[in-house]
Amino acid sequence: MLPLGVGIVAPPGTPATASSTAYGYVTNYRAGTVSVRDTSTNTVAAMVGVGTSSYAVAIAPDG
Repeated sequence: MLPLGVGIVAPPGTPATASSTAYGYVTNYRAGTVSVRDTSTNTVAAMVGVGTSSYAVAIAPDG
């Protein structure tokens, strides 16, 4: 089993409402990236390089 880190947040400064877009962050352990997923469309919005063996996501309330 591969480690998996997942977090779901709204963009910084966005009020948490039904119409705001939320993003999910998923670590890709072997690829050394984090996928940023648009949860309203279930698509990958971006891939961020973070180095090898990423296995968790830490999210701060202040962005």
